Amino acid sequence: MSDRFAAEISIGGDIPKGCVEGLIAAILQDGPSFGEGEPSIDEEGIRAYLEEGNHVVLYDDQSKYGTFPKIEKCCKEHEIDFNRHSDAKGEHDAEAVFCRNGKMIEFASAQDGTLLIPASRVDGLRVDIIRQLGRSRPMYMDDVIKALEKIAPPVSSLPKARIV
Repeated sequence: MSDRFAAEISIGGDIPKGCVEGLIAAILQDGPSFGEGEPSIDEEGIRAYLEEGNHVVLYDDQSKYGTFPKIEKCCKEHEIDFNRHSDAKGEHDAEAVFCRNGKMIEFASAQDGTLLIPASRVDGLRVDIIRQLGRSRPMYMDDVIKALEKIAPPVSSLPKARIV
């Protein structure tokens, strides 16, 4: 039996009209609710939520490995943006996943959703900065930003959901 623990997913951005039925089917298959302790949602509730033009925020306190496999697959395939946060449980660390234009960016996170960067990545950044400071060319802010983006790629804000 798989580990089941809490996760939340927010769907936003442009949702192609031709993908709405597939997204609704994926949501129904994963079986989340609109909030902790609330019952699973039905097709009409999902459709109404999608048409409101806000973020579609779904929750499951018993999701398989803290994921929404059908929803995430559908969103990734159709380049629908989402953010997901999964709680930690047992040997599984909490994580935050951001999908923009079908590309996934994953971070370790604290239970409250704070993103964490492994110390090994920070040490590498420190070494890069020290090397750069030792060169005759001064270090510019662009250099620092490029180095930071190696350890923590930028993630744009999740736009509100919009059926297009």
